[in-house]
Amino acid sequence: MDVTYKIFTGAKWSDGQPITCADLQATVDWVMDTTQTGLAGGIIGYEDIESVEDKGGGECVVHFGKFYAGYINLFAPLLPKHYIESIPVAEAHEKLYPLEDLASGVYSGPYIPSEYQSGAQLTYVKNPNYESWTGKTLAFDQVIFKYYPDNPDGMIAGFDLGEYDLGMNLNHSDIPKLQGKNRVITEDTATYEQHSINNRTLAKKFGEADVVTIKQALALATDRAEITQRALGGTVEPMGSSNISQLYWYYKEEPPLEYDPDKAKALLDGAGWTVGADGIREKNGVKLELMYCTSTRPYRIDSLGLVAAVVDDAALPAEARRWADTVASRAPLSVQANKAALVHCARLPLAEAGAWERGEWA
Repeated sequence: MDVTYKIFTGAKWSDGQPITCADLQATVDWVMDTTQTGLAGGIIGYEDIESVEDKGGGECVVHFGKFYAGYINLFAPLLPKHYIESIPVAEAHEKLYPLEDLASGVYSGPYIPSEYQSGAQLTYVKNPNYESWTGKTLAFDQVIFKYYPDNPDGMIAGFDLGEYDLGMNLNHSDIPKLQGKNRVITEDTATYEQHSINNRTLAKKFGEADVVTIKQALALATDRAEITQRALGGTVEPMGSSNISQLYWYYKEEPPLEYDPDKAKALLDGAGWTVGADGIREKNGVKLELMYCTSTRPYRIDSLGLVAAVVDDAALPAEARRWADTVASRAPLSVQANKAALVHCARLPLAEAGAWERGEWA
């Protein structure tokens, strides 16, 4: 499988260096480096890349050793070769894009981070090289992201006080608190909570042959209706699919997923996962124990507790952890603009805590 990427003519990094096909190859090499200590997206997809060919004129052909459907999400972000190679990969989590000196990093977007105040805000300023090669004049001199730590009430209060102009990452259960306020737009868009399953860790821990069965059992043993009622106040409806398309413009109506813990148990029984004396399913001496992780946002903690309870009832013991407890200060800074109002998501890996640090994500 080959995929051709085309770099915009004249595209430059924030330090003025040109963006080239060499940056794609360097990104692949950096992700796949065996001394990696932490990857938010893991190596899925990158591990299938055999080489990157520079065809000239900004045309880069990425050669895959096998078909990979999620290629559209690779190289997001694309990393600058000259910058990432200046720091040993093993030290990247401490020295690459350091929070205390974000301006020392190299970026490619219209705005680049200039200052980070822990627990408060992140300031972006214009990237002059972006304006020079695109010929566009950016609308704002700076953009500030203010941080309200898992606190929708504080965020709403901050809006009332004029601390910011655009608020995102609220959900449907917060809408009643917005009634009667000025300058509030609520839009029913592609809003969802998701479970991001760590396929790599499932395969390593329980065997490749049982990954699909375990995932099917998890889907059957998760009571989405109870979560939407008890954790989200009945303000939303369960989705008809357990899969969110990576192609954001694609939509297909699906019938509601069934909640059938008995069927989940039967699937696991049929695959040889039997309930032991301690109530935990096991197979070939391996116990079927899972870990769910989330952020400290109250409704997500509530949702996770409900998931853990029903999954545990199906003899799939699940430990629920808050995200902060799991990754502590090792989590890298990540800022992503939502594509629409009220769009939000939570990543809930089914993995031991150390999987984050090893980059074993799906």
